[in-house]
Amino acid sequence: MKRKCFLNVLLLLVGVFAFSSASYANPVPTQTLSVNQVNEDGFGDSTNQYAWSMESFKGSLYVGTLNHTHATPGMELFFLGFPVKSNGTQIHKGTRDVDGTWAWEKILSDGNGNSDNYGIRKLKVIGDYMYGAVANHVDGFELWRTFDGVNWEVVVDKGLGNPDNTSGRGLSAHDGYLYLGVENRKSGAQIWRRAIADDGDFMENSEWEQVVSAGLGNTSNYWFSDFVEYNGWLYCGTLNLSGMELWRTADGVNFEKIFDKGNGVQSNTAAMKLYVYKDKLYVGTMNFIQGASLYVNTNTAGTRFEPLFTQGNGHRNNSYVWYMKAFNDRLYVGTFKSFGEFDLFSAKDPGMNDWTAETIDAFGNAGQYGIRTMAVYQDKLMIGTATAKNDEACKIFEATPRESYQ
Repeated sequence: MKRKCFLNVLLLLVGVFAFSSASYANPVPTQTLSVNQVNEDGFGDSTNQYAWSMESFKGSLYVGTLNHTHATPGMELFFLGFPVKSNGTQIHKGTRDVDGTWAWEKILSDGNGNSDNYGIRKLKVIGDYMYGAVANHVDGFELWRTFDGVNWEVVVDKGLGNPDNTSGRGLSAHDGYLYLGVENRKSGAQIWRRAIADDGDFMENSEWEQVVSAGLGNTSNYWFSDFVEYNGWLYCGTLNLSGMELWRTADGVNFEKIFDKGNGVQSNTAAMKLYVYKDKLYVGTMNFIQGASLYVNTNTAGTRFEPLFTQGNGHRNNSYVWYMKAFNDRLYVGTFKSFGEFDLFSAKDPGMNDWTAETIDAFGNAGQYGIRTMAVYQDKLMIGTATAKNDEACKIFEATPRESYQ
């Protein structure tokens, strides 16, 4: 089961994949931010379409890509859950010098020896380890981890024995276990867990245990898109074409349904992102018909959710609330736009009418349709993008507060 990518380590040591660049010279001002691109498009590889995951880990910033060799046409296969053509996912490590110069190194390539591993959907730091949930629509998903950022160990492969388990999605620690949400479009989503120690390592003699099968009784729940801890509960959201569902558990075994059928709007087909900000739980949706919504918990029991915005927050082509991140005492909300370029909104205390539009055109970058991930690194808001154009690739932006918002 344990597989080390020694070749990648050797290539790293000799500097084959080293790339350095300073922040771009012309920052883009928004209402609250000053934004620079800090990587070469796609890290020099146009098949890196998404910065699919991003985490700060042990002094560096790590980006996992979605690698697709035929973006247009072809991404339709990815959206529908079919195998995609790929050279294999990559992991890039970024470090920022005191003068603002960025250096990027390719840590892992070629899908860690399997080009069907086309993307790292989620990176998550747990204790002293960073885990990565990997999508593979041929053999089944994998789960990797690293202690040092360079050596990556495969701890799950072949979809835990089922190739229809095509992707890991939700990933979180809760009450002494690592929980993993699994996409399965044939027999319904699953959740697995394994006991971990305080340092994030697996407990000795522990094994993977399946705690949810068949989409929690509804096989139309194709995936558990995100996990988050909130007031002692682990919350998870689903994709369901009859309307998203939201569930929670305290013990990891018994699950309580909070809502179904899109929380009253059936076209809210997925809970794409769950996030806790200022002691409130936010749920961002997928809605291709009316535009995405953002909900917030409004009662102390954690069971009632009301909309902060609907219909894409004024732009109905905003089909997902794709990512959220707290930065400089504000909540930043990034979208996936079905037609056009992504939006980024922010608010200090989110309500119905106090959203600031940071950009509605991907900071002026044509073809960048989504903010796929965000992280905070060295007091900067890092933003990773997604595209599906053959002549475009993912970008990494560094955002600093404008002086008036310091």
